[in-house]
Amino acid sequence: MLGTRVMFLLAGLSGAFAVGFGAYASHGLSGKLDAQLFSYVQMALQYHFYHTLAILACAVISLFIQQDGRYRLSYYACCCFVVGLVLFCGSFYYWALSGYKLPAFVTPFGGGSFILGWLCLAMIALRGNKQ
Repeated sequence: MLGTRVMFLLAGLSGAFAVGFGAYASHGLSGKLDAQLFSYVQMALQYHFYHTLAILACAVISLFIQQDGRYRLSYYACCCFVVGLVLFCGSFYYWALSGYKLPAFVTPFGGGSFILGWLCLAMIALRGNKQ
């Protein structure tokens, strides 16, 4: 199914970006940022890696529930995780690279999106197996 392939693609691209930006941050930003901002970047990278694995989990789950109404929930969870990566992690990456902090509401919306993604995965379990 196309949605599953897209989820695998997003997981692969997200993981590659996380590794690349992590390497850049540790080698290129470590001496240029103050300790507080560098710790935010490290936290964002940690969330980035965790939620890349969550996107991968959505893709794997979708392989087993393609004929089921729960498939949409795995797709929605994946979308929430991607939005969270862009808003939550991206806001810290932008701040580290540009020196400018995004408006205060951006980062919490990203965190909220992560929470919604996890709740979508929980809903898959609550709906049970329809087979």
